[in-house]
Amino acid sequence: MAKTSGKCTCNPGWLILALIFFSFGLYALVGGFAGQFGSNWSPAQILAWYFVGFLLVAVGKMLKWKSHGACTVHKMG
Repeated sequence: MAKTSGKCTCNPGWLILALIFFSFGLYALVGGFAGQFGSNWSPAQILAWYFVGFLLVAVGKMLKWKSHGACTVHKMG
């Protein structure tokens, strides 16, 4: 069992990096959605934007998990 102290042990560096990945992922997802309407992109280009967006959001989620780690204040679940 982990100690339940009231002190946060999260890593703010990983959290900032996660927020950056979330931001770029959201930008790519919105770019893919906007590319569907009002542009002459091919379907492969639109799918690439969506793929990159989902990939960046997933990596951001993993970095967020890494930032929280075993913090007893912020339970992951």
